[in-house]
Amino acid sequence: VVATSSMPGRRLTRTSAFLTDRLALVPITSPESVTRLRVLREGRTVVDTIPAFVAWNPLDTACAPVDGRLHLMLADDRRYSSVAGLAPAGTTSVRLYWRSGDDSAVSEVPVTTTDGVTAFVDSSGRRPDHLVRAEATQAGDVIGTVLPPT
Repeated sequence: VVATSSMPGRRLTRTSAFLTDRLALVPITSPESVTRLRVLREGRTVVDTIPAFVAWNPLDTACAPVDGRLHLMLADDRRYSSVAGLAPAGTTSVRLYWRSGDDSAVSEVPVTTTDGVTAFVDSSGRRPDHLVRAEATQAGDVIGTVLPPT
C-alpha cells in the first residue's frame, strides 16, 4: 500500500507498508494530507483512489477511483463542503452547473495535474447540494459529463 500525502508549501511524500492478513498500517502525518492511495500486487496497481475531502474512509462512496473518467467527490452532507473531483487526462477546466434562477449559474474551475492525477476543487463558495452537472472540457470541447448522485 502506498499513500501519497501533500501539504501546502511542502513536497509530495509517499509512505508505504506491506499488507498482512489484508490489513496495512501506513504511518501518515494526518488523514487530511493523504491525496492518493494505491494498493499494489507484485508491482502492479490493483486499487487507485483519491480520498474525498471529508473524514477519510477508503470504502466511502465519496472516494473516487483513478480511472481516467470524470468523477465528483462529494461529502454525504452536501450543505457544508466544497465540490471536488477527478478529471480525464488532458482536461483544461471543469465547468460546474448550479441550480439557480438565471443562466449565470456556471463556474469554470481550473484543474491541476499532480502525480499523474488530474483533479479540481471548486472555490466559488457554492453549496454542493446545488450542483446540477459537471463537464470536463479540453480547449472548449466537452470530453466528459457527470451528474451528482441523488
